[in-house]
Amino acid sequence: MSESARKPKLFWLLSSAGVLDSLFLALLIVLSVWHYASRLAFYSDDWGFLGLMATAEHQSLWDLVHRQWTLIASLRMRPTQIVYQAVLFRLFEVQPLGYQATNAMVMIAMAVLLYWALRELGLPRTICIAIPAVFALMPNYSTDRFWFSAFGYTLSMAFAFLSLYADLRGVRSGSRTLLLWKALALVALLIAGLGHEVALPLFLLSVGLVWMRASKIWAGGLRARLGNAGAAAYLGSNIVLVAAIVGYKLATTGPTGATGNYILYVARLLIGAVATNYGTYGIGMPQAVWWGIRSSSTAILATAVVVGILVFGYVAALVAMDGERLVRRGLWLRTLVAGLLVFVAGYAVFLGAARIGFSSTGIYNRVNIAAALGVAITLVAIIGWLGTRLKVASVRRWWFSGAVAFWCMGSLLVVNGLAVSWAEAWQREQAILANIQSRVPTLPSHSTIILDGVCPYVGPAIVFDSSWDLAGALQTRYRDQTLRADVNSPRLVVRRDGIFTTVHGGPGTAAFHSYGPRLFLFQAPTGILVPLPDAESAGRYLDKSMGDRCRGGPGRGVTIFPIDRLYQRLEVRFFRL
Repeated sequence: MSESARKPKLFWLLSSAGVLDSLFLALLIVLSVWHYASRLAFYSDDWGFLGLMATAEHQSLWDLVHRQWTLIASLRMRPTQIVYQAVLFRLFEVQPLGYQATNAMVMIAMAVLLYWALRELGLPRTICIAIPAVFALMPNYSTDRFWFSAFGYTLSMAFAFLSLYADLRGVRSGSRTLLLWKALALVALLIAGLGHEVALPLFLLSVGLVWMRASKIWAGGLRARLGNAGAAAYLGSNIVLVAAIVGYKLATTGPTGATGNYILYVARLLIGAVATNYGTYGIGMPQAVWWGIRSSSTAILATAVVVGILVFGYVAALVAMDGERLVRRGLWLRTLVAGLLVFVAGYAVFLGAARIGFSSTGIYNRVNIAAALGVAITLVAIIGWLGTRLKVASVRRWWFSGAVAFWCMGSLLVVNGLAVSWAEAWQREQAILANIQSRVPTLPSHSTIILDGVCPYVGPAIVFDSSWDLAGALQTRYRDQTLRADVNSPRLVVRRDGIFTTVHGGPGTAAFHSYGPRLFLFQAPTGILVPLPDAESAGRYLDKSMGDRCRGGPGRGVTIFPIDRLYQRLEVRFFRL
């Protein structure tokens, strides 16, 4: 056989096996992170974790895990995050590129595993590509791309998709491999569940998906395939494990339920979720894309055009292959319903937990990742359903591929536009830390530094805004776990007995610093270190104009998009629970 005759066969073999599709999704994610991965580093909670691990005595993996478990009570409910952070620190210490590269690889795994799970559900190949492509690039959970402390969200979602794929694969496998697939599904569920909680409700939806898929593969469904007891064990084991994980998390964390008017709380949850996802990045997406264009360099704009062309061409080819399967309106309506269910499930965990804030761009959006999958599904479903209204096949093909390409291209622009703020915040952090260390080469143990004259936020990104981030950064730099720190902000209060600060308003984020010989004020603009022995000196030296000069607030940073500003006004007016 000639070389030219062999190539089409090889191409078809790779394409039918999903290898080309997987490589295509991987390429999109690489292009989306290419411009910012080497320019981002550590922020906020990152420094608290790094300071803790950098000052560990033995630096073994066990020591890093044990230290986080012992000293950070809020992490005990997430052993997966503890281990993941310890592994990354053991590998890369304070070299940020390694962390960013690892998260990019996890994001690739997340998108590819979602693709394979959708294939196992028997969906048209066009949908199997469109949903992961839109989901992987969307800015709804941009913080999970940038912030080391939020990398566990992408890891949990990747293992959630692996669990679903393994369960679905096990349904159609032979008797010898079924147990292996089931074991893999349960292990992946355990790892994901012991990570971030937003993935947990998705596992209950997965049980229904596996049941329905088995009914299509086997006459009589899963009960005919495994018997009543076998079917109950196959699906019931997931439910039992999820219940055990929930019980563990409840046992290792304090009370988190909503207080006050619960109906008002649910209304806030619903409006905030819709405004953030279907508002800013739904009806407001054209405005967000225009902002992304204005915020992006020529190189980023060129990359976005390349992504748009790639997605358009690839998806158009798949639409032509799937043909009449994509004209069925019932397919798109079922997909739309499924997307809405996933969206609700993505926030379901917060029906019993009050700790959630809403922002399209700030670190609050880290919790959106599970719900964002529902947004991606509903978006693709709406595009597909609208396409069925078009009578000409070529027009339907250009419409679907063009709309998906626009969303992917626009998402890349918004994500990279947001990354500009995070890159600038990192530059400011480095300058501040270098300034402190050059002016104060050594610090006495148990010293506390109050940073003055620095705005806490650059856009949605954090420079230093709390008692734990600057402290962790100083502990990492000086390798001294006794050092403490805080920042001057509108939330700082000078009292007669000391300085009081809070971040999110709750007691868990409050800090108090007594006056004395080891309490210092570092004035960043001048580089002067001033002792604060009493309230008079604190009142005299602290910059009182910070509130007028600096914008932004915890969890949101500086608000960018108008729908976020509208929601914040609604929250202040109606949702102060």
